[in-house]
Amino acid sequence: MGTISVLTALVVSSTTSCYSMLYVGIIRNVVLFTMAAKYAIHFYRRCFSSIFADLVS
Repeated sequence: MGTISVLTALVVSSTTSCYSMLYVGIIRNVVLFTMAAKYAIHFYRRCFSSIFADLVS
């Protein structure tokens, strides 16, 4: 009976650690993606504004 409870505890702990690592990776990817999107939007806005300025002038 003791070995079964130990195995269950091991499985539960490994599963929770796996899920926590998964959530941390997802959060990190989301943060990186939002930062990259902000930089891309900023860059494209500057690029297009300079193009429009050239077209207007």
